Amino acid sequence: MPLPLRNLLFLLMTLWALQPLGGWAAQAGVIQSVDGRARVWERSGLERPAQPNVQVFEGDTVASAAGSSVQMRMSDGALIWLRPDSQLKVEQYVTAKGSERALLQLVKGGFRAVTGLIGKLRPDDYRAQTANAALGIRGTDYELVLDRKSTRLNSSHGYISYAVF
Repeated sequence: MPLPLRNLLFLLMTLWALQPLGGWAAQAGVIQSVDGRARVWERSGLERPAQPNVQVFEGDTVASAAGSSVQMRMSDGALIWLRPDSQLKVEQYVTAKGSERALLQLVKGGFRAVTGLIGKLRPDDYRAQTANAALGIRGTDYELVLDRKSTRLNSSHGYISYAVF
């Protein structure tokens, strides 16, 4: 095999091998602490234990077991505390200057968040949603809880817009 073709093949195999480690998805944050048991599901379907210093990428879902909780520091400085028996999907988390945006999907359970740079610079581009509601924020500390019958929202300060689907 000619040398340039061999180099190209090596490069492609290397990129393919690195894909499960987060692929080309942007890093959204890092897990700071776990109390109990928790998992991270990648968009590819692979699953790994959630533990301190594990990176979370766009498309990942972080899940805490019953009686367990997870704390994450997002790439814009935001903090997220995932409550026991919860699942949170990080649909989008972009911190590139001028195109900052966040979209979090609460699949089950609840979480509390203190917004970071995205919430301060581009609050219209920060959203958290459940299957039946969505919220936007204005520099906020909030908690979103989803159960079988309702979506509950608590805020200690800031402005929240809320829409029911």
